[in-house]
Amino acid sequence: MLSETERHFFWGRQFCNSFIFYGLPKKLTYLPIWLAGSPGFCRPCLARKLENCFRKPPYEKDSSFGFTMTVLSVIPAITFLIGISFAAYIGKIPEFIVAVYFGASIVTFIAYARDKSAAKQGSWRTKEKTLHLFALAGGWPGAIIAQQKFHHKTKKKSFRAVFWVTAVLNCGGLFWFSKPDSVQKTIDFIDIFLKG
Repeated sequence: MLSETERHFFWGRQFCNSFIFYGLPKKLTYLPIWLAGSPGFCRPCLARKLENCFRKPPYEKDSSFGFTMTVLSVIPAITFLIGISFAAYIGKIPEFIVAVYFGASIVTFIAYARDKSAAKQGSWRTKEKTLHLFALAGGWPGAIIAQQKFHHKTKKKSFRAVFWVTAVLNCGGLFWFSKPDSVQKTIDFIDIFLKG
């Protein structure tokens, strides 16, 4: 039998052939054995009720910390785009290169947005190889911004590793082809490699 204290806390009403109890005390972490075997008792319903009573309050993320991490993550992309724009302004690189990077970044941003939407809806996804090709072609700044904006592809380590490799290769290619006679040197290297 229940004590007076337990009876005070176990009053309730019957609902969908189960007993829904109210006012469960915080220190009450057990149920009488006879209650679990009583007729018409629905364990799942009571289990959910107990879980809600004793559940710890949800952890609230620090929004300011998340905002700071997002800003720090997109700094490389924004710095790069500003840098190549300034380089084109002073005549160090052709202006069309800036247009290529901005265009590729926009296309890549849209590709990430579509892939995130497809992931939520369970529809056809964009292949990871395609996203990496966009990044390698100069869209990696847009990819970084999209990753932080949509919280997409930010936790998969294998994808992140390949992504940063494509970004480094793209920057290396830009640095190489910005040098004088780099195109001719590349052609000569390929010719020697094929003949050798």
